[in-house]
Amino acid sequence: MGRCLGARDLGLSIDWRYRFIGHGERASTTPGVVYVDVGGALAPGVLDHHGLEGGSCAAEVVLQNRELAYNHLLGPWLERHATQGIPEGTRWQATIVTHVSPDWDGVVAAYLVRRLIEEGDFPAGAHEAVAFTRQVDQGRYAIDVGPGQTRWAVHLAYLALQSLKSQGSLPPSQAHLLRGFELIDHWIARAAGPSLLSVPSLTSWAEEPPFADLRDMLEADRRAFERDRAQARLLEKVKLPAADGGEPIEVPAWVAPQPTESLLNKYWVRAAGYPLFVCPYGESEIGGSDHFPRVIVSVDPVFRVAGRAPTLRGLGFALEQAEEAERALRNGGVDDRGGPPRFDDGSCKNADPWYDGRGHEWTIVDAPRNGTALDYASVVRIATEGHFWEVPLVRASVTLVWDLGQPGEHAPGASSALRPFPGMAPTLAPLYADSTEATARHADASAREDDRLLTAERLRFYPIHCSSAPMRVVRIDAQPGATLESLVECCRELEADCAADYRLVKVQPGVHFAPAARVSGLLRAVAGGDLATLDALSSEQETLLFSGRAVLSRLMPSPDAVHPLGPDADEEVLLYVAYLWQTLLAFSRRISDLVPSGRAGLDGIRVHQVRTDFLRFQTRYYQLEVSRLDRGRMLFGALTQALGMFALYGEVQSELDRLAELEEGFAVERRTRADEVIQATLYFLSVAGIFQTILAFLTWQERGPQMWWWVTPILVGAVGLYSWVRWKARAR
Repeated sequence: MGRCLGARDLGLSIDWRYRFIGHGERASTTPGVVYVDVGGALAPGVLDHHGLEGGSCAAEVVLQNRELAYNHLLGPWLERHATQGIPEGTRWQATIVTHVSPDWDGVVAAYLVRRLIEEGDFPAGAHEAVAFTRQVDQGRYAIDVGPGQTRWAVHLAYLALQSLKSQGSLPPSQAHLLRGFELIDHWIARAAGPSLLSVPSLTSWAEEPPFADLRDMLEADRRAFERDRAQARLLEKVKLPAADGGEPIEVPAWVAPQPTESLLNKYWVRAAGYPLFVCPYGESEIGGSDHFPRVIVSVDPVFRVAGRAPTLRGLGFALEQAEEAERALRNGGVDDRGGPPRFDDGSCKNADPWYDGRGHEWTIVDAPRNGTALDYASVVRIATEGHFWEVPLVRASVTLVWDLGQPGEHAPGASSALRPFPGMAPTLAPLYADSTEATARHADASAREDDRLLTAERLRFYPIHCSSAPMRVVRIDAQPGATLESLVECCRELEADCAADYRLVKVQPGVHFAPAARVSGLLRAVAGGDLATLDALSSEQETLLFSGRAVLSRLMPSPDAVHPLGPDADEEVLLYVAYLWQTLLAFSRRISDLVPSGRAGLDGIRVHQVRTDFLRFQTRYYQLEVSRLDRGRMLFGALTQALGMFALYGEVQSELDRLAELEEGFAVERRTRADEVIQATLYFLSVAGIFQTILAFLTWQERGPQMWWWVTPILVGAVGLYSWVRWKARAR
């Protein structure tokens, strides 16, 4: 966009007025007024970046949305100029509103608005000035410490002047703003373009006599910081959430025990190697020496650990929750802060909450404008010792199921029959009548000391004659204070030696501000892998995710009880599917074990037992109608389809059929061999009978060698005839 007509071109003489309001106050379009760095909106006459996602600053908002300021203020004058003209020297009052004690970003934003209105365009170097201001506002511009001296960038001069007590007759905020304009004028006048960001340009102000007081103050600030260092509480490792949603990052932390002497405390602390800085401000009027009206927690935006950035996302929300509780405790159950919520995402209930850093890439958290009711120790504890980034759970349960591999006897003594679950079909009654369950205390479960999660274990014994091994079932129920992270860790401990074969997860996260990527990662971890959405079972009350052996139900807020009375129907459906699948696999293994190697035969007794057991399983326990409720039927269908249950059942049935064919083949072979033996025996008995007849015949005739001449051919002919008959039989 090129240069437009400015107030000077129109003959206007502007009498600029300045007003200052509280941080975070909302504003609406007002004739003749432009709000910068306040107002909570982006509209004609209101240019505020707070509440917007991303790393923008107020100066950048002005640069990118000039029409919201230019058209709003000069629009009426442009129309008048086009229709009737404007007398030269016409005076006009215009107002710029920003927050009390404006920071460098607010000063630059107001300066750009003023130059735009006066001249019809931004000054040369405006883009470079905004780029520098964005770095400053995001805390990315560090102190440049040279050999033996410190080179002070222009924004540090402004920080110094904000602490000057004598500002003449003007109100402090206005005096700071106007002198800030002088600094910017000097800076921009010295260079243009990229050279504006060079060290000589940024630090040239310190050579000018009008700013000598600011330079001296900054030199004194170096010495003040050394005194602050002697009193600081230094922490080697504090866990912070990662911007990428992965595992938390450990960073060093600097905790100021009281307001610091140094003005540039944040810059000095980061230069000293402490990215996390906790610092109080002001003097307390309530709560004694351990209470300060303002506390700022910040993390260096440029700090990285192996390329990963820590953030404070979630800290503002955690502090706001603590703030609400503390104020309610002091005021008879009522939070004394009113007004519409500053943010409409559930993070607060009033117009003056803790600022959570959403406009600064979650790198700074600041107390309510009217001060915090929390004591300083509580703020430090939440920021450095807690797990403010974790996702709270309203309700949650996880059922982990292991198949123990070998059939076992029913549990002795304390075992009990299975109870029907809500909606259970009558066809499952025989299985539940023939099965038992016993409580157990496994080492993994009993060793847990996390009282936020209750772990109960039981062993389920199915009918042993149907090849079923016992199943180990561990149920985890979340208690108040539990988080999604603690639930994941509990599952990891329980599965340290062996991953569960099946699982059912039901979770309802509480209000949180963890990145979506982190929440998704945690849900995948607790579910044991990636899950696909199961649309058929999803409703307004939940989102159901699913894989072949895992079901995850992400519950929505509901007035229902945390856990239903009696057995969990979803859990029982999953256990029944697991029973069917494991039983079919066990039958397949038993059939495989019966198939002989080489020429060995089948064990008829074992074959008969497998057939009998499978027939009992088919007729008594293998049921396709498991629930009278639509949800139970659909869940059963989805699980069986994902596992390929019907295909496995068909394979086992085919294996039994092939086993029967094999057994029949062995039987035919045995019968054939028996027939051959009988035939040979009868044949030779017949031959022996012939011999007996011949011998009997010879007893009454004269004996002599001549008889063998006709006996031998008879015997040879008999053997030959028998062999020929056998050969023909085998050939057929």
